[in-house]
Amino acid sequence: MAQINNSVNDIFLNQAVTSVTSATYTAAATDVLIDVNFAGAVTITLPTGSTSNKGKFYVIKDTSGAAGTHNITVKPNSGTLDGASSAIISLNYGALQVYSDGANWWEQANISSSTQTVAQYGVVTSITSGSTTSSTSYSAVPGSTFTIPSAGVWNIDFFLSVFNGGGDNTAFQLYNVTSSSAVSNTIITGGYGQGVASTTMGLSGFAQVTTTGSTQFQLQWASSNAGNTATIYNTATLATNSGGQSTIRYTQIAGLI
Repeated sequence: MAQINNSVNDIFLNQAVTSVTSATYTAAATDVLIDVNFAGAVTITLPTGSTSNKGKFYVIKDTSGAAGTHNITVKPNSGTLDGASSAIISLNYGALQVYSDGANWWEQANISSSTQTVAQYGVVTSITSGSTTSSTSYSAVPGSTFTIPSAGVWNIDFFLSVFNGGGDNTAFQLYNVTSSSAVSNTIITGGYGQGVASTTMGLSGFAQVTTTGSTQFQLQWASSNAGNTATIYNTATLATNSGGQSTIRYTQIAGLI
């Protein structure tokens, strides 16, 4: 657990560790570090947050690595904990640090639930090689539809290998299928503006999106002239007008939900 300075670190030196191996435990006045290692749900009861316990603190840690399945409930004997009746550690190897102000208990550090998450990411390699379009209306790039799995702030970037057989541009956009709307802040580079000219070349793009839950996206394309055909390639071999890899990657910004 990260601490602010050495004086705070010193509090943790030479402290006895109490191991909890049963379904219930009442914290003793002499406890500081409480390790929970039990194959089942556990309830830790804190002493009354009275004047005699003012400044007292505990660190409760899941050392079983199973709190995601077997939650650890931390509750005061009387009074509240952060204004609630209890707190729950529901993250494997999660931890909770609390202290008494002489009346109630308060969280000082909390790594106890899955909302405090590490970054998630995904890579889409299913774009269909050889796909073509000559339509002046936007349509999905075959194989480019993907789902961001959860709420959060996400970076989406993509690279396309594109051949445009005519002299006109092919335009691209990132589209939110769930909300039926284009992602307006998409930045695309390559070709002219958001298009690609008459050659095989790499086209790259980037956008940052905020999701409130599972959300589906796709890349879309359209030709500026219905007489010209554009082709996307997704092959390991680079070749003139016939090869190159196309991928999409999405990455969650850790800690932002």
